[in-house]
Amino acid sequence: MAHESIIFGYIEGATFVGAARNTERYRMLQQRNEKIILSLPTIDTSAHLTRGMFALPDLNDRYVTFRSQVIHFGGSDSGIEFGEVPVWISKFEQLLSTLYWYEAEAHIRTEVFGVHRISWKADRAVRESHATDDPVPTKNWKREDFGTKPAG
Repeated sequence: MAHESIIFGYIEGATFVGAARNTERYRMLQQRNEKIILSLPTIDTSAHLTRGMFALPDLNDRYVTFRSQVIHFGGSDSGIEFGEVPVWISKFEQLLSTLYWYEAEAHIRTEVFGVHRISWKADRAVRESHATDDPVPTKNWKREDFGTKPAG
C-alpha cells in the first residue's frame, strides 16, 4: 500500500497597484492568474500539480476578494514520500514564475518524513512593477524552507 501525502497552501495574488489611475484594470493581474490556473493540466504523471488542486475565489465577491486574491490549493497524493517533494516544489515554482503574486506558502505532510513548510515572498522590484503600466510575473523571490517536522 502506498503512503499518502497531503499538500495544501495558498498563493496571494497581486493587485494591479496602478489601478488608482484606471479602476477597470484593478483586477487585471488577478484575472491573468485565473487564466493560468485554469489552463493547468487535469492529469499529471508524478508529483501531481493539476487544475483540480486549486480553488479560485470569485473576483466579483468583495467578501472573499476584498483586494487580495487568495488562491487556495490542496490535495492528497501517493508516492510523493520518496524523492518527490523536491520535484513537486520545482513544479510549483515553475507555476509561480508565470503568476502575479506577493506571497505563497505550501505545506507537504508526508507519512514517513513528516511535514515540510515552505514560504515564498516576491522580490521588492517585482512588487513595484505591479504599479507600472508594464507589470511582470513574479519570477524573483525569496524562498524560506522551514525544514521538516517529524511525522506523528
